[in-house]
Amino acid sequence: MHAPPLPPAAIAAVVIERLVPRFEALCEERYGGLLDLRPADRTRDLTTATVHFVLERPPSLEVKGTLVVRHVGGNVYDIQSIVDDNPQTVVSLTHCLSEEDRPTVTSHLARKLATHLLDTTERLVGRQFLQEYLGAPFPKASPPSTRDRPKRKS
Repeated sequence: MHAPPLPPAAIAAVVIERLVPRFEALCEERYGGLLDLRPADRTRDLTTATVHFVLERPPSLEVKGTLVVRHVGGNVYDIQSIVDDNPQTVVSLTHCLSEEDRPTVTSHLARKLATHLLDTTERLVGRQFLQEYLGAPFPKASPPSTRDRPKRKS
């Protein structure tokens, strides 16, 4: 087996570096407050790197997740995002060496991963809870229009 052009741990480090600010911006946009995205531990081998992380807002909200970067061949890596064993998302990254031999992670990829993390967290704990807990006012739904409803016959 050939070693990947870059160790998956290097790809994982850059993904987390790009993911955290995008995740924070998305939290602020949706809820008016932040959930902390904190890497908890990392494991790595020649073809795979795993980052366990915690999405939290003390004292009562903690959701655990995992980011797995797997070398699939050549300069292609799959990045798998899992939150509390719920459905996952997998994105692929084709690595092109930059001038510093450092992987580049597009903002689109970071946004996709951040969106998956927040969407899954919302399904687990509820959007209204997150909006109230993190400080954004919950948008009030306007009552449905009665103008277009058919009138009942008496």
